[in-house]
Amino acid sequence: MPAAMHSWYLRNFYLENLLIKKDALHLAGENIDLGRITQPLYAVSAEDDHIAPWRQTFRINNFVAGSRRYVLSTSGHILGIVNPVVNPPKRDYRVGAAERHDTPEDWRERAELRHGSWWEDWMAWLKPQSGKLVAAPPVAAKRFPPLADAPGTYVLEQ
Repeated sequence: MPAAMHSWYLRNFYLENLLIKKDALHLAGENIDLGRITQPLYAVSAEDDHIAPWRQTFRINNFVAGSRRYVLSTSGHILGIVNPVVNPPKRDYRVGAAERHDTPEDWRERAELRHGSWWEDWMAWLKPQSGKLVAAPPVAAKRFPPLADAPGTYVLEQ
C-alpha cells in the first residue's frame, strides 16, 4: 500500500472512525452511509485476530440495514479466513443471525458451533441469493484478442 493511501486509511478509518458516521466518509465523490446498505451481509471474523479483533468487527451489525449473518472462525487473522474444507475438520466456527444492538457475547451465546470450514456455510448462504449459474462471457474481444489459450504461455517459460 503506498504511503499516502496508508496514511489516508489510518486517519479516516482508525483515528477519526468515519466509516460508522453517516455521510462522513467520502470515496470517489460519494458519501458513505452504512445504514443505506440493505443487501444481506455475511461477515466473517476470527477469534484470535490481533489485527481486526472480532468484538470490534462484530459492530458492523449495528450499522447496516439488511439482514446479517455473522461467522466467528477459530484461529487468527490469516488461518481463520483461509480455512479450507478438509477431512477430518481442523477448525471450528460459530454462525448465526446477528441483530442490531446485539452484544458480541449475546450473539456468541446463541450462535451455533460447527466443526469444519465456514466456507461451506458461506456457499449454502450465497447460492440462493446468486441467481442462475450462467456461462462466463468471453474475455477476449476484437480490440483485445487472446494471446494464448489458458493457462497461458508463461507457465512454459523457464
